[in-house]
Amino acid sequence: MDIIPKQNRLTGEPQQPKDRRVRLSRMRMNPRRKRFLLIFISVFLLTIGGIVTSAWYLNFYLPPRVQSAVVNETEFDQGDLVKRVRMIQAATGYSETNITLTDVLRILYNPDLDVSAGPFNLGMVQLELLIQASDEFDVDISDSDIDSFVSNVFGADVPPGQETTQDQLDREFQERYRSYLNFNRITEDEFRRLALEQLTFLEMVHAMAENIAEEIEHVDVSWIRVPLVPDPIAASTDTFEDVRAVRERALIEGFASVASDYSENFVYALNNGSVGWIPRGAFPDLDPWLFGTKESPGMELGELSEGIQSGDHFIIAQVNDGPKVMEVGARWRSKLREQLLESWVEDRFEKGTSEGWVAINFDSGLYEWTVEQLMQTAGQKRGFP
Repeated sequence: MDIIPKQNRLTGEPQQPKDRRVRLSRMRMNPRRKRFLLIFISVFLLTIGGIVTSAWYLNFYLPPRVQSAVVNETEFDQGDLVKRVRMIQAATGYSETNITLTDVLRILYNPDLDVSAGPFNLGMVQLELLIQASDEFDVDISDSDIDSFVSNVFGADVPPGQETTQDQLDREFQERYRSYLNFNRITEDEFRRLALEQLTFLEMVHAMAENIAEEIEHVDVSWIRVPLVPDPIAASTDTFEDVRAVRERALIEGFASVASDYSENFVYALNNGSVGWIPRGAFPDLDPWLFGTKESPGMELGELSEGIQSGDHFIIAQVNDGPKVMEVGARWRSKLREQLLESWVEDRFEKGTSEGWVAINFDSGLYEWTVEQLMQTAGQKRGFP
């Protein structure tokens, strides 16, 4: 005899056997066990989330906010440093594909300062020193000055004879300006900061002229400039020689002959090494040899100096005449202004670091992130689109 399962009174469908309900009830989780599993899952997810968050914080959030330098109340972080390199690349139209830690540190503070190379040769800290001290030299760069600078850079050049309206010129200016900012991913405030630095730099150079006398002691000089390191593209292999060997050659072969081998079309010297009359202070590294000091006299006429380190060269100098007090010419007045500004920046930096209101974080590990960020965009075209 077949057993007919009971039917559900409402649906008429057969009811499931009682033993299946038992099995299902046994499969239901114990409430305590369920709470334990939920807690375990929550802790696991929080742990994983914490690891991910920590990695994101350490690798993405924290690095750009790590302080690089401080000048009084002005602080610079790693993010500022990355922006500055990209801004300089945009302003100069140059994008290096092999960026090193040394390159990055020079953007922050350049120990080999050369004012004659322009404001981009100064580091962020050095430019900030100029801006903060501008009042001391009655240098005041207004918003109007910056507006004029921007207008000169991006304003349209109207060919002679071509008619145009001011509205057309304004529209073209705005189009070129915005296109440049967008192309190089620079904000307007960031570009105006660059303009402020350049204008302050130029005004500070001119302000130094007030410290230059009309007449200064001069000497007539010739020199041989020997690179500190071998130059792989130099035409002469003599750049690899020891500076003492070069000096010996000059004594035997003649000064002008050897000087011509090392001629680099240097702005201050002819191919035969002749520099002419130069004033005291134009090349401070050479002054003790050329003009002497309180403790010792300068070189004798016709005497050759030993190798004098000056920047990235050794100088073998020869005094041909002088010393003589002379009026400072325009070329040397410009050189003296630049040299005075270099000395002022170096002295101000030393003063700030010794007194504690200038500080630079030279932890190389922190700058690895900066180099990595720059390498991601290295080689990309910058400048005008």
